[in-house]
Amino acid sequence: MEPDIGREALRLLARREHSGQELGHKLHARGYAEADIAQLIEDLAERGLVNDQRIVETYVTERIRKGFGPLRIRHELHRRSLADDLIDGYLESAAQD
Repeated sequence: MEPDIGREALRLLARREHSGQELGHKLHARGYAEADIAQLIEDLAERGLVNDQRIVETYVTERIRKGFGPLRIRHELHRRSLADDLIDGYLESAAQD
C-alpha cells in the first residue's frame, strides 16, 4: 500500500467524516489503486475512523434539529453513498422520538 494514501485519507477525514464508499471514490479520483483503497478503508473502519453508522446517526440528528424533513435527509445521505438500511433505521427511530 502506498504511504501517501493513508495521509490523504486522514486529511480528508480531518475536514469531515466520510462514509467508506465516499472516501473510496475520492481516493480513486486521486489515482490510488483499488486494492490499496479497499485495504485502507478496512483498516480505518477497524480503528473506528470510518463508521457509516455513526455518520448516519449524527447527520440525521443534526438535520432534524435544523428542521429538515425525512425526504431531504434521505436524499442527502444517498448522495454521501450511505446504505438504505442504515438511513431508514435512523430516520424511523428519529421520527418516533
